[in-house]
Amino acid sequence: MRVKLFEDAIKNISENPQTGQTKTGDLNGIYVYGFNYKKIAYRTAYKIEGISAPVSLNKIKNSAG
Repeated sequence: MRVKLFEDAIKNISENPQTGQTKTGDLNGIYVYGFNYKKIAYRTAYKIEGISAPVSLNKIKNSAG
């Protein structure tokens, strides 16, 4: 199920890149798209670079461990 949610997130982002929340300050230009699974919040951070840009995901360790 978690993989499906990630796939849905990527699909939503690819169809509408500005769907995520925009960050400000040092993170200006970064968008964040999030969802929850089994009471855990997952966030995907991405940057829009032109009209057609590849999407890459990086695993980021959460602050809880």
